[in-house]
Amino acid sequence: MQQTIELWWHVTILIIVSGTFGIILFQPLSLMIFYGFPILLIQHKYQILSILKKRWHLWLIIGLAYISTTWSLHPDMSLSLSTLFTFATLYALLLSARYTYNFIVEIFKLFTIIIVLLNIFAIIIGYDQSQNQIFPDSPFWRGAFYHKNILGRVCVLTFIVCLLQIRSSSKLQRLLWLGLAVTSVGLIVYANSATGLITVIIILCTMIVWIVLQRMEPFFAGKPTRLFQSAIIIASFLIPSIVIFLLSLDNVLGIFGRDTQLTGRTYLWQILLPFIWQNPVLGYGFGTAFVEIPGRVRLESWMIHAHNLYLEIWLQLGLGGLVLILMLIFQFFKDSLHSFHKRGDEKSLFRLLFLIFVLVYSVSESDLIAAKVDVHWVWILFAYFYFSTYTEQGSDSTPNIPSIALSGRNS
Repeated sequence: MQQTIELWWHVTILIIVSGTFGIILFQPLSLMIFYGFPILLIQHKYQILSILKKRWHLWLIIGLAYISTTWSLHPDMSLSLSTLFTFATLYALLLSARYTYNFIVEIFKLFTIIIVLLNIFAIIIGYDQSQNQIFPDSPFWRGAFYHKNILGRVCVLTFIVCLLQIRSSSKLQRLLWLGLAVTSVGLIVYANSATGLITVIIILCTMIVWIVLQRMEPFFAGKPTRLFQSAIIIASFLIPSIVIFLLSLDNVLGIFGRDTQLTGRTYLWQILLPFIWQNPVLGYGFGTAFVEIPGRVRLESWMIHAHNLYLEIWLQLGLGGLVLILMLIFQFFKDSLHSFHKRGDEKSLFRLLFLIFVLVYSVSESDLIAAKVDVHWVWILFAYFYFSTYTEQGSDSTPNIPSIALSGRNS
């Protein structure tokens, strides 16, 4: 009973921070209560301290966010957002210390299933967020979310979860997961989320390559096999990226009525570069750049962040933040490949596919480290994999978690 309650508690948290039907709790105190779990953190204090001894690099960027309050033009805002960011990280730390990977999969399975069902429900009842105060002029369908891009990235996560479950479920359940995967892609197309569709294509290519490599494993042996696998895995998402973005991007985006201006993103980047060079070392303070910039130059309503992870971090936290995020992503990339070679299980594949998601979306979005509550789930999953790289080396005595109906066997 306790585990079931905890399961649904975590699913509820993810639904809240994803912004479904406009449910976004901006009040720091409210989110701290949801994220906190202070008693559970204390219960696992020794394991958490052990994790932090080995996995402390991630906290540098959070520390920098707090330090930025000293030069931020809106220190109260920077402090508030940094606090929420900290609690999201502590929440990810708790997930890695307290629960098995099977339990985490159950959380995200339920989360993605509910999200898809909510969006189908939104279609049935004709729910329309066109009257919301954030993006009142957006012509695109957004389902249960206030923006189509939020819908797109959650559906990409759904697609990843479905791919993993298709491989580990019985025949009937595979059909159900396949149907859910197709539905998630349909929602992406219906919402005109070009980045989401491109990400799905690259993830699918990587998945196919991974399956082929598994079949070819008996024909290879020794260390060269790892080098070969690394090259193939990297190429599996780099080559489609290059082909899509450089050779046929106009054709792909033409389906959505777009062009290589990436819905005005290139124009936005041109606007932001001079502001970056005005404060290249320190930045404007965590979460405050787009409070100041609109007062100096006219920005459209959708220009509430840089729509590029690296420019966003450089704007908010300066050159130090940019270096730290590059180091963090590189470490995550290194851990993902190492785990894939050493373990070759579905957890390592989940980590690898999620990495691809982060890399692709970092080109046109700022989700990984953003001063936005509705994308905290991206950071939570990233931080969970970062911390769990250490915990997976030891034994986990957490009791088994009840499976939900669509699961064939534990992942």
